[in-house]
Amino acid sequence: MPRDGSGVYSLPANTEGIAATLILSSRYNAFLADLVADLNAARPVSAGGTGVTSLASLQFPEGTAAAPSIRFVDANSGLFQPTGTPSTGISADGVETLRVTTTHLMIGKTAANPAVVGIEAYKTGFLQLTRGGDTVLVCDRRTDDGIIISLQQAGTGEGSISVAGTTVTYASFCGSHESQLLNEAERARLLRGTVIETVDKLADWYKRDEVLAKCKISDTPKSRNVYGVFFSWYDNKQDDDTLNVASLGAFCIRIDADEKVTAGDLLVSAGNGCAMVQDDDIVRSSTIAKVTATKVLEKYKDGSYVVACTLHCG
Repeated sequence: MPRDGSGVYSLPANTEGIAATLILSSRYNAFLADLVADLNAARPVSAGGTGVTSLASLQFPEGTAAAPSIRFVDANSGLFQPTGTPSTGISADGVETLRVTTTHLMIGKTAANPAVVGIEAYKTGFLQLTRGGDTVLVCDRRTDDGIIISLQQAGTGEGSISVAGTTVTYASFCGSHESQLLNEAERARLLRGTVIETVDKLADWYKRDEVLAKCKISDTPKSRNVYGVFFSWYDNKQDDDTLNVASLGAFCIRIDADEKVTAGDLLVSAGNGCAMVQDDDIVRSSTIAKVTATKVLEKYKDGSYVVACTLHCG
């Protein structure tokens, strides 16, 4: 088949017709066979084809951001495979702007690194946004007031950030602080809603956040050092001595087994990790919370129980 090294087709020799000359069937048939063979063969890229006979065989060299394997009208913009990586890059004007790997997508960066400006979006659902010295995320609801961000767990709405006019609301709200247990032996006694008080020591990691104190299960009745109630272990890590102490907003609190509460009662420490009713209705430095409903949410083996409240010591 007479195509040259550049893939350009030329007529076979002695196939051109000459006036008043007999056309030999052998030459004519050979010419037709040549055309059939060419039409059925993989057409080279230079002739408008792909150079392969199946999509499975279609391949391109790796290329670079400045010289993509697949180029668009702009010769320096297109697709390429970064050398030695199972990934695909997209370049614009000779600069890589996006890379897709087997696990994630990156915009503005070529390797996963939270310290580098850009975006990392993982197929596991994790998103990393990094920007230098300016607003990182803008959420704009255009036509009316309502929810801007919905916070869910297992597909169920647990909270939201919404806007009404110029007012932004976070609901349901419970503010907590990180703290560190003074005595690891108290870990087993920490149940949801247990009353916590601070001790006059900063957490061991105070250089990371030098305003957070260590804590203990409250053992002083009517303590003025009440910090809040036990919410959870940090990031649900049971082997970490860092805990979240709920101090402000709506949550629940552990009530002493011998104490009876009514809605509206102010609560102080009973000195055993539980709360008891305050003697008066004045919010004081020892006030932990106010009861909002008396339905028992949970009851523990020692007879203490948990009720809903608003926290007032954060």
